[in-house]
Amino acid sequence: MTISEPISVPVSDTALRTALFVDSDNLPVAHAGRVLRAAGRGVGLARVYGNMELKVWAEATGFRKVHAGSGKNAADMLLCIDAVDAWHSGCFDRVVIATSDRDFSHLAHWLRERGAFVLGLGEEKALAALRHACSQWVKLVPPQKVELRKVSPLESAVIETLRSGPLTTSQLNQALGQRFKISGTPEKNWARWIGARPDLFKITEQGVALNRAQFNQTRSIVTLSVA
Repeated sequence: MTISEPISVPVSDTALRTALFVDSDNLPVAHAGRVLRAAGRGVGLARVYGNMELKVWAEATGFRKVHAGSGKNAADMLLCIDAVDAWHSGCFDRVVIATSDRDFSHLAHWLRERGAFVLGLGEEKALAALRHACSQWVKLVPPQKVELRKVSPLESAVIETLRSGPLTTSQLNQALGQRFKISGTPEKNWARWIGARPDLFKITEQGVALNRAQFNQTRSIVTLSVA
């Protein structure tokens, strides 16, 4: 087992009064940025603990990764030891525990009984035993999933044609009519075909245009290989 060295911060750095401990086994790395933002300014120590899951956190910046070695609950025990050590060091008066595991409720109670402010960070699945053990609880919302789809050859061609600016349906037909027959689509004409794809196109006073607001939210859609 890897044992962490004693906790200490420079004496002159009195503003760094927050210690942050992350349980990588029970918190996805997708929350890394949210954890740091929720912890706020003044974080003098930020550590992520784990075994196999720690590999997933390798690219997350702003944390020191602590591998607990093998053994059941090794990472949990090491996190608790370091949190208690941090409190006894006198360097911190605010402890942030990022996990959804209710077993850490005992640690939160212990710290609060000794005067620490304990901020808990975790997902919605965290049980009340953990949430209520903390001085304050912040729910971490998973990142919104963006639905991506492949664009068809016709859609790809229209996107490229409209990159220079809006065109009327007549101009679209003139530009693409030799390569694609709009009458062969289920919509049968350009107006209905454009209207059926609000995620890609919109109708403006100048004609058909790219729906750039949607592209900003789903930028990957035009980079996918066409079907």
